[in-house]
Amino acid sequence: MTDFGKTGAFGSKRYNTILSELEYALKATSKKDLQYWGLGSMKHLGKVSFRRGKTLGLTFLKLARFFVREAYQFTGAGLKGNLSGHAKKRGQDIATEARDAIGMFSDSCMRIYYQVREDPRRMAPRLIAGMIGLYAGSGGIDGDGGIPDSDLLLGIEAHRSILTHSVLPGIIVEAATHSTIELVKVIHANLPEQHDKLWDIWMMGGSELAEDLGIGVSAGLAYHLGIDATLDGGGTYKDLPVSMPIEGHRAIALSGAVTEAADLPDRRKKQQDRDEPADRGTG
Repeated sequence: MTDFGKTGAFGSKRYNTILSELEYALKATSKKDLQYWGLGSMKHLGKVSFRRGKTLGLTFLKLARFFVREAYQFTGAGLKGNLSGHAKKRGQDIATEARDAIGMFSDSCMRIYYQVREDPRRMAPRLIAGMIGLYAGSGGIDGDGGIPDSDLLLGIEAHRSILTHSVLPGIIVEAATHSTIELVKVIHANLPEQHDKLWDIWMMGGSELAEDLGIGVSAGLAYHLGIDATLDGGGTYKDLPVSMPIEGHRAIALSGAVTEAADLPDRRKKQQDRDEPADRGTG
């Protein structure tokens, strides 16, 4: 296993060296191999987009059913003069869901803790990649900044763009990181004999790091969009093709948050399924 702790400093000189090695390897790689990589990247982008689109559609349906059910139950409770009882029950349901979510989060943290303790050289960099992705997607505990708020680079009037405050950044990050690692696999054999050790790290553990980074970004996006839909629900999307009330803007943000969150368990499970054979092999 490559030692991630001995990669050295990363300055402009090293950055230029890596770029020159990339150019060297690209020139030595056949056009057929590069075309195969490009086609594979496009297929993966389509797969990621379809998966998010399917989840987004199901999310809209679930939200619609939820609001209809809540309106029906609220009206029924009002007609029976039992609004306080209805509010109490909903509070209990929300508390139960919150405890379940905290329990799942706690289980995940413990699993990560034991994995890092058993194999720190392999797991610590993955944990760091996930944390970087989480911060990049969320912008921090207050849900301000990060990838979603990068639209502020175009001015405050562009803030809360659908291009950054939606599932689109998650799609782009997941597809781009996958494509980058696949390119490394294609060109690695054509690198100069004496090349930067980062290429070997990306070759050996890049797929795991890319997955953890992408999962972290998705979790961060879910958090950021969730904040925008609730605690910071006064903002509106600036580039929608149609006008809608504030509730519509909140629903869009909430649907993005739910979609990213709903996409996480399957991705994490697939990752854990791949990890288990490796874990058994190191036992």
